[in-house]
Amino acid sequence: MSIHFSNGIKISGIVIKTHYNNATPLLISLEDCSVTLNDQFLFRPEWGVYDLACGSRIVSVFGGPADWTAYYKNKKQKENTISQSSNLTEENKSLNELYSMVREMREKNIEKKEYIPVLEKLNNSFPNDWLLLMEIYEMILTEKHLSKKAMEIHHQLKEMISTGTQYSDIIERGLAVIRSQ
Repeated sequence: MSIHFSNGIKISGIVIKTHYNNATPLLISLEDCSVTLNDQFLFRPEWGVYDLACGSRIVSVFGGPADWTAYYKNKKQKENTISQSSNLTEENKSLNELYSMVREMREKNIEKKEYIPVLEKLNNSFPNDWLLLMEIYEMILTEKHLSKKAMEIHHQLKEMISTGTQYSDIIERGLAVIRSQ
């Protein structure tokens, strides 16, 4: 596929996936993709898969609108606006590091047994963090040599559901999604 925009941007690559909403493409994933503006590379094939967002306008993105004029059309802006703040604290810094480790392990397809030390750190320091627990469960579930650990994690998650935590429904749905894969 090759697209040439009037502003000089050229996109060429092989379509590997397209996400639709009501028969309208929202996102096109391309491999071996190059994006150039005149002679300048904006994206190179060796950088991985290129995701091309499709649409005629962008109304909003996380952290605020991409197009202030369109987003605040017919609205008066308040003089005292509150800026985005980070939820990173000294308390959750090490939890964020565990999330980063698991993400990196998943992306690099690290051996599944390497998730166990992260699991132990998680259970020792953040026993109520269900999301990372579920991600580790998903990663080790199909490994026969880790089936005992997977069962322990499943039991932990079921225990969290039974305590009536505010996340019970989410945890239950997450387990259903993992089982359906």
